[in-house]
Amino acid sequence: YRHACRVRCSTGGSPCSGGDRVCLPYDGENGYCMPAEPPEDAEQTQVEGSYSVSPESFVFSNVRTSARMTLVNESPAPQDFVIHRVSHMEYTDTGKVEVTDRDGTPLHWVELDGCTKVEANGDCSVRVDANGEVELSIKEVANPVLSRWDGEMAVRSERLGERELLLSYASRPEGAWSGKMYYFASFQDVGLEAWIADPGLIGGVENAFVRRWAEFKEGDITLDEFEAVLTSTAAESWKWPRMNEEWPCSQEHVACYPYDNPQGFKEYSSNLREYPIPTGVVELPVSMNLRQPDPEGSPGVMEGRIVTDGTLHYVGDRAVRIDLEGDPAGCTANAKGVVLCSVEDFQADVLVGGRYRLTGEVDGEEAECEAYGGGNYSVAKTPWLVPGFTKGTVLEEGMRYQVECRDELMPYGGTADPAMNRGVSMSNPIPDGRTRARLISLVDGALVNGEELLVLFREHFESFMGAGDAEGFSAYGIMRLTRATADLEEEDYQGSGVVEDRVFDQDKLRVGCGQDLLDEINGLLGQIYSPENELHLAVLASTLVTGGPEVPGIAPLGDSDAEKVHFLCADTGLIDNRPDAAVNGGNPVPCPEGSEVRYFTLTLNTGTATTSEALGSLKCAEGLVIDPEIEYERDWGTDEEKFGEDRYKHALDTYHETVTVDVERPAPCWSDIEAWVQNNNTFEYEDTDGVK
Repeated sequence: YRHACRVRCSTGGSPCSGGDRVCLPYDGENGYCMPAEPPEDAEQTQVEGSYSVSPESFVFSNVRTSARMTLVNESPAPQDFVIHRVSHMEYTDTGKVEVTDRDGTPLHWVELDGCTKVEANGDCSVRVDANGEVELSIKEVANPVLSRWDGEMAVRSERLGERELLLSYASRPEGAWSGKMYYFASFQDVGLEAWIADPGLIGGVENAFVRRWAEFKEGDITLDEFEAVLTSTAAESWKWPRMNEEWPCSQEHVACYPYDNPQGFKEYSSNLREYPIPTGVVELPVSMNLRQPDPEGSPGVMEGRIVTDGTLHYVGDRAVRIDLEGDPAGCTANAKGVVLCSVEDFQADVLVGGRYRLTGEVDGEEAECEAYGGGNYSVAKTPWLVPGFTKGTVLEEGMRYQVECRDELMPYGGTADPAMNRGVSMSNPIPDGRTRARLISLVDGALVNGEELLVLFREHFESFMGAGDAEGFSAYGIMRLTRATADLEEEDYQGSGVVEDRVFDQDKLRVGCGQDLLDEINGLLGQIYSPENELHLAVLASTLVTGGPEVPGIAPLGDSDAEKVHFLCADTGLIDNRPDAAVNGGNPVPCPEGSEVRYFTLTLNTGTATTSEALGSLKCAEGLVIDPEIEYERDWGTDEEKFGEDRYKHALDTYHETVTVDVERPAPCWSDIEAWVQNNNTFEYEDTDGVK
């Protein structure tokens, strides 16, 4: 009894022998001989009895929001226990926040059943009979503002000591996810493939956005900072003039993004030439229903479907699979306290059935349509109401129609309504009769704090430009999704996985020039050109675009030609960037970036005067003030490579965004220049001696 051999006894007729033993009954009569209580003045060095709590750790999620625990009193007397809330750790956008019983009310939202509340902080008490047990419940563990937290409670007994209880909560990534997709029209991908294979090679990636993403994953910047980067990229706020006013943003080729800090900004790219920022953002909605098909065996795998109702550019409710690095509940926080689960794979494709035009000019077209694509195409007619533009339409019973062959199989498959597939095929942008496939693959991604999914992706589809274009077309972007409230059924997670296995060996695009058009072109050009001759294709294409014969080539002006090219900078009012000697010592003044520049040519045609003297006589600007810190190379005949062709120190071209100019009345002389140019490139002016 109590981990030792004891002598049985009875309070009625079998007392314990010796004065140092007493009979301790367990049922009021029968019991075991136990050591007698020590004298009151003797120090008690051993606690009588013990207790246990099972289990001592709890893992919760959004689908497991309660748990039971058993408290067993292993002592020979009733005991009072208190369940105390010790602390919890919150994981937020700005990092980890710890709340303890010394400075707050930890775990205040968690409910305990089976005990009596005794403190305002939620502590509760329970009495357990001698050698008895009670069952307690931990409930309502989900916090609406925390998708991830860790906590600690303690079971305390005044006589038997304290036991630690560990709690953790992480939302399982199941449910409806919705958000935005940001496509980039310009996305530098130099070094990207090497970095995907080895994240340690981020130094070779020539893309400022990807570099900031890598810093976020490594914990060098917070989630809040990365979201500011994403917002600035989407809105292109890094281009705002305000972002160029303070150092280091005011430096040439440095870009900054707005941020909520004392400066109001943070550096985005240290050199836009080496690390450009993606531009040309197109924002589209995206929605997915995701679940863990095997949360115990493969908790990092999420499957589901892309919901077309919320992602109109992805038709067909296609299946999607996302592989995380492991169980989202076990992912750890980075250096900034953000819990990241890396996305290791993203698999999805989007199919749309083919279509092609019927002209009505060839007998049997409709029959041929119904036999095309394995017999899955049918004729579709669309009323055509545009007067005059009737090419490719047919007239039936007084109504004009545009007639097409459309696929009835893709993207939902043969079990779906053919009319639904036929309607979706209208979105195929190329009427060549072939199925279009868009393949979405992973660049990088992460599940953030269990509540936000960020996926850098690449979207690719095959070229329709012929077999010579094996590379096809690609676009890059980022998805940003958060979990939405939705009641989903089993069927809501089922995505279409229909595979296209048909072979389309006929070119239905029918691109070419009709004989009537060729006759018109050849009549305009005065000789016969044929599209069958590759040497003639460039001439035919140029004639179609320009509407006339190709313009003969223009020979460029040479150094020995009398006619010279000049330019007028509108912001400074200077011709060829040259002021008179009174301004800046006659040194060139850079034309600020963004200024209008007007080019013209002049031919010297006035006696012994020079063109430069004539241009110098024009008063194109008054009150010209320039930045005194412009550095010039005084010896204009040396150091070409260092100073560039325009002779400005450390400059590569004639235009400088860092130059400050102030002009009271710029470029009033353009009318004089136009008059000179229109007067057969001749001009007249009066020199300082009054000679014309």
